Amino acid sequence: MGKWRTALAAISFVLAFAGSVAAYRLTGSAQGNAGDVWVDNVGQPSGPGHELDPHLMCADINLWGNGLADGSGSIIIDSWSPTGNGAPAYGPAPWTYNLTTGGDQVLAVIPINSLLAGSAANGDIPQASQGLHFKLQFVEDPQKHKTFWVNCLAPAPSQTPTPSPTPTPAPSPSSPTPSASPTLTPTPTGSPSPTPTGSVGNMAGAAPQFASMTPWVLTRPSQFRFRLPPPYASANTSDATNSKALTTADYAADYNELKTMGVLDDATHTSGRTSDQSQLALFWAGNTALFWNRIASDLSIQRHLTLTQNARLFALLNVTMADAAIACWDGKYRYVFWRPITAIRSGDLDNNPATDPDSSWHPFLDSHPVATDRGTPAFPEYPSGHSTVSGAAAFILSATFGEDAQFMLMSEALPGVTRKFSGFSHALSEVNDARVFGGIHYRSSCVRANVLGQAVAEYVSAHAFGRRDEEGDQ
Repeated sequence: MGKWRTALAAISFVLAFAGSVAAYRLTGSAQGNAGDVWVDNVGQPSGPGHELDPHLMCADINLWGNGLADGSGSIIIDSWSPTGNGAPAYGPAPWTYNLTTGGDQVLAVIPINSLLAGSAANGDIPQASQGLHFKLQFVEDPQKHKTFWVNCLAPAPSQTPTPSPTPTPAPSPSSPTPSASPTLTPTPTGSPSPTPTGSVGNMAGAAPQFASMTPWVLTRPSQFRFRLPPPYASANTSDATNSKALTTADYAADYNELKTMGVLDDATHTSGRTSDQSQLALFWAGNTALFWNRIASDLSIQRHLTLTQNARLFALLNVTMADAAIACWDGKYRYVFWRPITAIRSGDLDNNPATDPDSSWHPFLDSHPVATDRGTPAFPEYPSGHSTVSGAAAFILSATFGEDAQFMLMSEALPGVTRKFSGFSHALSEVNDARVFGGIHYRSSCVRANVLGQAVAEYVSAHAFGRRDEEGDQ
């Protein structure tokens, strides 16, 4: 009976969805449109208000609804400016809809002064001619969301942020990334050049859209950013970007480890790696999600998991890794931290006396014949994507098979080589080492990425793919 109830519930959901199209919109004194900013373009005509990132004037905002199935809910409006920290600027705030009356109704009024105060507290700086950028999300249904601009060109009167240099926005496919500059600004941290120079050129930052994708289970990409403080800052820092990151002793330690352990051996450089450390750097230069799916598959066979158990395991594993990647990219394009290839070649620009530059330094992975296409990627360094996704996957598999499960693993990046692991912590430690020994990530970035991935995995495990113990569900 449990399976039939599940099927009937799914059919009922599809029918209910097909028979009812709900619409939400924001209105105010609009700039550049007819006054409406549609939140979900389902069933609505194209035209003003439906364009990407429409603009509203600096005034109170009305949230409208029409044909809704629910009578109440709540919204959050996040700071979405390149200079902010992505935290909520307004809300959670309630909205209500009279189901008896139906039709077009104002669900809530968003006071512009409250929105501006939250925005200023998050460190947002109005962009010239655009104002402030926000993202509205429905708490109960995160699939419904909308980014928009409010043309307020000054911060809230009661919130005066500390003046700072003009920020460099996160790179986009249509905006080339500038090369490293001798003027280091607090935003972004480190350098306005997250894309390395030399090996891949001054390309636009790759995949910035991942930072604003709708997650599968998380409520928003920035949900666990509090677990990811700015580079080389403590979790309780008041500096949204840690403008002093490059002058810290921790940065110097990571810099010098990379400079020695992550360099390509050539006529003028000799690394400190052992042969095994070089092998593991090449070994893990593959597809991260595939590694962990292979591990899960092998352990599933060893433990004789049933079809139902496998279905749950692989759904949970892959959705968790997907949400971890989204959370990781949120951090990458929030902090825009420079890659080692740029940092080490420009070590004389970081104002840190403990970091000597090397203009001819090459990362191991960028130049090794086995991994020339697996080296420094064209997107910001912090946090490490491999380590975030691996931290999430290790959490899921450890909860399923036990922390000390032993396994062997092969790699498409280094065919013919098999490595053995005494547990998931052992594998996770190797992933972190591999990114450092490959010369493309700082040690701290990998360690903090593990924490972020584990936080995502813990949340997804608690909010999705719960076990069903009803009779008939085997």
